[in-house]
Amino acid sequence: MRKLCKPTFLLLVFFLFYNFSVGQTRHTVGKGETVAQIAQKYQVTPFDIYKLNPDAQRGIHENDILVIPSAAKAQPVKTSVASSASKPATHIAKPKETLYSISKQYGITVEELVAANPVLSQGLKIGQTIKIPGGSGGEIAQVSAPAPKPAPAPKPAAPVKVVETKTTEV
Repeated sequence: MRKLCKPTFLLLVFFLFYNFSVGQTRHTVGKGETVAQIAQKYQVTPFDIYKLNPDAQRGIHENDILVIPSAAKAQPVKTSVASSASKPATHIAKPKETLYSISKQYGITVEELVAANPVLSQGLKIGQTIKIPGGSGGEIAQVSAPAPKPAPAPKPAAPVKVVETKTTEV
């Protein structure tokens, strides 16, 4: 029994140090928060969060705890709720962006985006400046796309055991 305690203890200590060295952060989901908003807050992609929290793909709820990847070691970006009297932020439409992708990027609905920009009922055009409702000051919001991450190396397939059956005649 004594021989098992020491290796088990060392393994546990190694595991704990490994988790701390990776630098993952835990986030408690607030009311109405989405994975996209949390990812933007910690400057990671939703895919990174889903990779560490596969159950989050089925939906997240208030008080759920999510593990945020190590790229999030920096402090989360502080977001403040702007009053409706403040000037909205703006966004310049880029190629391949849609109203849906822009609305998800800023955590608003497409309807709110169109209500703030009636000209969008005619469609979105590249280079068009869009008002983002609930944004701060008239600054142009530039959100850079995260650098693509290399795909993880595929795991080798498990060895296959071939079982031969022999038939005998009676």
